[in-house]
Amino acid sequence: MRNWLGVRIVIFAVLAPQVSIGAPPAEVRAKVADPLAAINGEFRSTYARVRADAVAETRPIIIFDGEKLAPIRGEQRETSTSVPPTYHRLKAAAHFPFIIFLEFHGVNAGPRSEAEVARWQSWLALAEAAESPEANAGLTAQQQATQLEIFRLGRNFLTAAIENRMATRDAVQEFCRAASPLLERHLTWAAEIELDHYRGQLDAWRKEL
Repeated sequence: MRNWLGVRIVIFAVLAPQVSIGAPPAEVRAKVADPLAAINGEFRSTYARVRADAVAETRPIIIFDGEKLAPIRGEQRETSTSVPPTYHRLKAAAHFPFIIFLEFHGVNAGPRSEAEVARWQSWLALAEAAESPEANAGLTAQQQATQLEIFRLGRNFLTAAIENRMATRDAVQEFCRAASPLLERHLTWAAEIELDHYRGQLDAWRKEL
């Protein structure tokens, strides 16, 4: 079997007790305002240089930028196709309850400002628009039902928060408990779509080698 993925780990160890290395002159040390920051900068530049050398010497190699895979073979570099739109739809819907949690978590004060209530109203409008068939195109019936339930929970919470100009900790906890199983299901689907996409792309490249 041919090896289609090259992985290189480089570790440098310098152990030379027999060699005495003198400290830099005091006037040189005095010029460094923040020696720890300088050391960190030297590490970053050295790591980048060694990594670039390793990538240049290793073929074939596949680079992942967080969204796409890019195989490099010799001087040729390709780019994988984008993850299917259904992945992004599922992920975006899963972000909606997180927005609500981040906004209201730990807050149990009095009425909120007009600007904050206006922000919640804009989120409510977004949730209503996201329930359209166009926004849910490509999803299975089960995925679409879960997605609509996520938005329904969010809308109900925001509607109450807008009317009361606030949300209690108990209301936030109740919302999180109701949304948690839906989010787990949704994120599992999104991860499966993403991994299946990358697996198919890798299998196709492997056949070309």
